[in-house]
Amino acid sequence: MACLSLVGLEAKKAFIIVDTQECFLENGSLPVIASQIIPQLNEIRNQKDCLFDIVVKTQDYHPAGHISFGTSHGMAPDSPNAAMSNSWRGGMTMQCIKNGGSNEACCPQYYVNSSSITCNPPFEYCPPAGFYNNVTNPMLNGNPACTLCAESPDQCFGMAMDLWLDHCLQNGDSTLSPNVVSKNSDIIVQKGHRYIEMYSAFMDNTRNYMSDLDAVLKQNNVTEVYAAGIATTHCVRWTVQDAVFLGYKANIIMDASAGIWGTPTSYANESEAIIDFQRQGIGVINTADLLAMSCEADPQDTSSSSMNALGFLFAVLSLASLL
Repeated sequence: MACLSLVGLEAKKAFIIVDTQECFLENGSLPVIASQIIPQLNEIRNQKDCLFDIVVKTQDYHPAGHISFGTSHGMAPDSPNAAMSNSWRGGMTMQCIKNGGSNEACCPQYYVNSSSITCNPPFEYCPPAGFYNNVTNPMLNGNPACTLCAESPDQCFGMAMDLWLDHCLQNGDSTLSPNVVSKNSDIIVQKGHRYIEMYSAFMDNTRNYMSDLDAVLKQNNVTEVYAAGIATTHCVRWTVQDAVFLGYKANIIMDASAGIWGTPTSYANESEAIIDFQRQGIGVINTADLLAMSCEADPQDTSSSSMNALGFLFAVLSLASLL
């Protein structure tokens, strides 16, 4: 009896375009100097879509009162400054549910046990006295971590979380940029759970809550991903890191990505980022490298390759039956 494997018969590639939204462009609610990457993204789509079997676009899509908003923790509302340097507002320690399943959530450790926190803004921000007493605070209202982590600390773990300007609201400027090439076949992955932060296209920052992306890629035999977009330092970074974590070969297209450099929890500059990506086994390329690649076959027309693969399989099965 022969044992057969189909691994490698139809290895495929995906292009993940991360958070190229109005909210993250220069006039957005959390602006990044990023409009310069749009021509590169469009050049890739217009000239080399044939390299990819799947194209994914991620969308930061926050409800009001999201846990990552500074205003959810008592910071005064603010607008982006002219230098775009006030997007990062500080950090807080969170308590997050282990293996939360349908109850994935984090809660400020200050709320769970304020005596365990030493306030040290901006790195360890503490809310104004009594701020969390507001029972209508949407970040706290119905948040399972705020109850479970107080009653059963062993079922939770601590992690640092960035706080930002309010941004990419579902009823605000979260729309994908109309200036980036879009096609009906593009898959949209939205990131917007109120009680958790989700930089990556694959999963939240605790790695407990998964989007559908991994399942979709595996169903389509994707083994390699290329990522670009906003921001190199955060959502693009976490996407390629999680791709490697999940077993994919991952590449980042540096000149088709834009970063939020120099915050305490990001890279200081592009050189530091490249060194770290390469250390993790992530391929670092530019648009020109991708444009120089040849398309062996049009991945949109899979009938021929599928028939060849089936023909190969039937031939092997026939041979095996004779042994």
